[in-house]
Amino acid sequence: MLPKLTLINLEPKTENKHRTTINNLKEKVNKIQQDLWSDKVLQKILSTLTSTLSLTTSKKVQAVTDVSGQVIDNP
Repeated sequence: MLPKLTLINLEPKTENKHRTTINNLKEKVNKIQQDLWSDKVLQKILSTLTSTLSLTTSKKVQAVTDVSGQVIDNP
């Protein structure tokens, strides 16, 4: 009977330890998911900015005009 009591007393400690381990792992997974999401968002922003810059710099300037529409420079 005594060993049974010892086992019963150990079970809650083991269960709590496992619960703590599981909770720690869940927190780590959540952190990794947040980091991955942040990386994806930043990658998308960088990609959009790069393509916008590429489009902007690849367009030819046809003429530079002032506010009234008068041509100032025609390359």
